[in-house]
Formats: sequence, structure tokens, C-alpha cells
Amino acid sequence: MAGRLCVVWGRRVTVWLLALATIGIGAAADEPAAPWPAAEVRVLSPSDAVRYRRVFQLQEDGQWAAADAQIAQIDDRILMGHVLFQRYMHPTAYRSRYDELRDWLAEYADHPGAQRVYALARRRQGRAAAPRRPDPVVLRSWAGLDVAAAGAGASTAAVVPTPRAKPDSGPRRSRAERRQVAAVEALVARYLRLGRPDRAEKRLWAAADLLTPAERSAALAATAAAYFRDHDDAKAAALGRHAMALAPAAAGADAWAVGLAIWRSGDCTGAEPAFALVAEQGETAERRAAGAVWAARAALVCGSAGRVSTHLRRALGAPESFYGLLARAQLGLPPLDDWQGTPGQGTPGQGASGQAVDDDDMAALRADPAVRRVIALVDAGQYFRADQDLRLIVKRRGHTHWRALGALAAALDLPATQLYVGRHAGAAAPRAWRFPVPAWLDEAGLALDRALVLGVIRQESAFRHRARSHAGASGLMQLMPSTAGMMARDQSLRWRRNRLYQPDLNLELGQRYLDVLRRMERTDGNLLMMLAAYNGGPGNLARWKRQTEYLADPLLYVETLPVSETRTYVKRVMANLWLYRMRLGQAAPSLDALAANAWPLYEQLDPPGAVTVAGRFGGDLIRGP
Repeated sequence: MAGRLCVVWGRRVTVWLLALATIGIGAAADEPAAPWPAAEVRVLSPSDAVRYRRVFQLQEDGQWAAADAQIAQIDDRILMGHVLFQRYMHPTAYRSRYDELRDWLAEYADHPGAQRVYALARRRQGRAAAPRRPDPVVLRSWAGLDVAAAGAGASTAAVVPTPRAKPDSGPRRSRAERRQVAAVEALVARYLRLGRPDRAEKRLWAAADLLTPAERSAALAATAAAYFRDHDDAKAAALGRHAMALAPAAAGADAWAVGLAIWRSGDCTGAEPAFALVAEQGETAERRAAGAVWAARAALVCGSAGRVSTHLRRALGAPESFYGLLARAQLGLPPLDDWQGTPGQGTPGQGASGQAVDDDDMAALRADPAVRRVIALVDAGQYFRADQDLRLIVKRRGHTHWRALGALAAALDLPATQLYVGRHAGAAAPRAWRFPVPAWLDEAGLALDRALVLGVIRQESAFRHRARSHAGASGLMQLMPSTAGMMARDQSLRWRRNRLYQPDLNLELGQRYLDVLRRMERTDGNLLMMLAAYNGGPGNLARWKRQTEYLADPLLYVETLPVSETRTYVKRVMANLWLYRMRLGQAAPSLDALAANAWPLYEQLDPPGAVTVAGRFGGDLIRGP
């Protein structure tokens, strides 16, 4: 029966999708708003822009005398803080003195990188007076944002979750009884933390008379979840059914694992109510959407087609999530098209913001010295430095002028800032801000599809070229130095880690790694396994395939990956891929495949190019600071 579920699901969902298409279930797409026409934005004169660009390129190579000759001819000194930062913090060609660092902090303490300069200055301070501290980066609250009043890009078909029921206060107990119950619950929790669900279960049955049905249900569901993680589906399903029978609402926190265990044991009838509980009481919109889609799967396999669309429509409350997009495809709804503009509109180097901005707000921004510095950096071709600087401005201001700052980031083609504003503003911001398509990627001559590369970058680094994880993964595509060394056949990358902050190198090596994973026999172009290997490593992928029983079911494969970080990663990058396909006006064959319970394969929809990042930007633009 267990193996039959995925086969029946695949066959029936195909029929279901055809039926929906035949009877025309779906909603007309909202008319996209006209994109904001990006006006020419310029601070530097053409001659100063050229000279600054030369300065950054010369200093990258340590040619200080030639750079000084160019600096002497510059009229507008607005970017000297960035010029001196590049020089003083050069990793190999310049050793900065304390007085240089002190003077830089005295004048440029509001710049990005000020904390790095301060740390180096303190190391070289000796007995001299302490330098000025960097201006604080106080993350201003976005709580005052009026989302209702700023509806551009708001998602449709939102579903409000049913409020959780307040737990029953239970019987009146003496102090001694309360202590006994607390001791039982603490001991059960300890056994579960230690990975001993068998001992937790024994203790529960021994103390069953002390606990109310709700308390027993919650503890049994937690124990069932632990058995599921230990691959003991028989125990997990048995305890899960018991928990659901005692008090379903009390099992809510672990109803997800209970539902998966019951499903994997071959019981679609028992799995549906567990998943429906998750759809109702899940802690996040993403989890509620997951419960709704899995409840629909269980209903369809069990022959209850009438409940399928009801469950799927609940998942539309998370429209940009993995399961929200799957539900949309299974309901036969059209792709999301409220992108408020398309990539590449506007003047060269500018993106379409899709957001109307008050002229007075934009005039005020252009008069702000910090914002003028950002625009000047773009004039000089320093997109990554500009993105860092504008993101710092947004962080310091919170939701103040967020709409104008986000539109400016889009007009200047600064994806990290667009994404930062888009995530914090949520549905009040255009969806395009949450899924930026920077022009520098179009110029990169990518070997793999833009949608896949963009989806990985968005999840890995949020377009921050200097991002670094606690494990040491670095750059746009978050490469480990050892992996980068293998891809480049240059083991010096193991200790010259700063090179991974160069976007051109990081993009090239990240794509090579993805392509290696795609061609491996153990993935064979399977997108789910490619992404699991990219996040968890190909060695772990091989072990997980041997140890996990996923019944040839793609969604069960994702949900039974042993590492929660990898499960989340695969789902979010797949959702990113699909949304970028929609933004770029492309088909999403991997979404269609997964909606029909087939394995999604990598398909090249863009013409392949050379794996090199060059073009109109020049070296230092792509390298960044």
C-alpha cells in the first residue's frame, strides 16, 4: 500500500489537472501596474565618472602612483571615502598606517566598511588616542509601515488561518500532582532530546493516568515525530493515530511529522486529518500551505476528490512559497504576473521598479549627501559598493521613505537593497523587488539558466557579494574554499578566501559546481537532488538516498531529507526558480512536473554562454570592494 500511494497520486493528479483545465477553474490574472519610468539619475560629470572608474581599477592592481595621478584630476571628491577604503583595506598591496585609518574614520564613519577600518585601527593604535567609532547601524523598526495603504504588489487569495484554540486548563490538581506531571513531561522531553523515543514512550504509558487526554496527545505526537525521524514508521503511525484520536488540536505542534509517518505507512485516510490540522494551525504561512497540499494529496489518493480543491485553495495564502506555487499549478491557475514591470526596462544600468514614487520624495533623496554618494558610485560603475552603501542607508532609516529608497534601488539596479526593502515591506512592495534581476547578471554570459542562478543567489547570499556563513561559505553563491579550490583547480583559494568575494570568480565557480552536480550519476539532472547536494554536499546526498525511504515520491523525498536546513533550502530555491521563470516570462517545466508528482529535471531555457563575467562593467565593478 505504501508504494501505491505515490503511483496513484501521480496518476490521479494528472487527471485532476486536466479536469481543472477543461472546466476552466482559475482566476483572471490581475492587470499589472505600469512600471515606473526610471529617469536618468546622475551625480558625477562624465569626466569624473571615467576617472573614478580608472582609479578603482588601478587600485585593485596596486598601481598607487597612477591612481594618484587620476585622483588629482577629479573635481567632485564625493567618492574619496570609498577610494581610500579600497586602498587602506587592500589585502596584499598596501599596508595602512594608524594615522591614515584614524583620519578616515574621522571623516567617513558613516560609510560601509567603517567597522572593519575601526577594528584594524585599534590593532595598530599603540599608545595613540583612540579613533572615532563608526556610526552605529541601528536597525530601525518597520512596525510603523502602513501595509494596507500601500497595496502595490500585494498578493491575492490570502487565507487567514483559523486561530488556535486555547488549551484546556485541565482538572484541578494538588501541588504534589502538579509536580508529578511536570516531572513526567520533563523526563519525556529529555528522552526525546537524547534520541530515545522508546524510553519516552514507556514513561508515557506508565504515567498515563496522571495526564489529561490533551497532555497525552501532545506527548504521544512528539514521541511519534521522534520515531518518524528514526525511520520507525510503524511506531510513529501507531502513536500518531492514537494522539489524533485523543485530542487532535493538542497534537498540532507535531501533526506534520505524524501525517508524514501515517502517509508513508500507506494510510491516506489517517494522514488527511493530520495534514488538515497543520493547514489550520501551522505556525507559519509556509507550513500551513504545506499541510494543505499534503491534505489534498491524501484526499485525492483516497478518492475524495471533492475535498482536493478546498485544501489546495488554503495553500494560496502563501503565494510565493514552494507549496503555494504547487497548489496554484495544481488548481490550473495562471502564473503570477503582477511583476509591476519587466527586467531591462529603463535606461542602461537601470531596472524597472514598478512603483510610483512621489517626485518630492525623489528630489529629497537626491539632495541627501549619502544618497548622492550612492548615485555617484553607480555613475562610476561601482554597483556592488553602491548596493552596500544604499542598504546601509535603508537599515538606518527603517521604513522611513522606504518606497522612494526601494524605487531608487530598482532604478539604479541594486538587487541586494531591492530585496532587503521588498522583504521588510512584504506585500506593500512590488513583487519584483523581492525577485530582482540585476543587469550585471544579464551581461555575464552565463552557462546555466538565469532563473536557476538567480534562485540560488537569492537564497544563498541575498545578492550580498561579501556574505559569509558561520561555516566559511563566501560570496554570492556561498562557496566553501575547498569546493572553490576544486572547481578552479587552484588550491590557493583555500587560504586566499577573499578572492571568493569577487563576484566574477564566485559566479563562475558556483556555476561550475552546479553543473558538476547536475552531471553526477547520483543526481542525473534531478533538480531536487542537485540542490540537496549543493547545500548538504554530494557525499551526504548519497548517504541520504541509501538511508531514507521516500517511495519514489518527489515531495516525500524533500520532506524526509534528514537535515532541516537542507529541506528548507531545496524548497526555497525551487520556489525562487519558479518565480524567476514567471518574472522572465518563461515556462516552468519543473513546476509542472512536480505538480504532477514527477521528478523535476533541469532544463536549459536560456541559450548557454561562456562562463565569464565581463562585458560593459569592467573588472572592478564585478569584483567589488
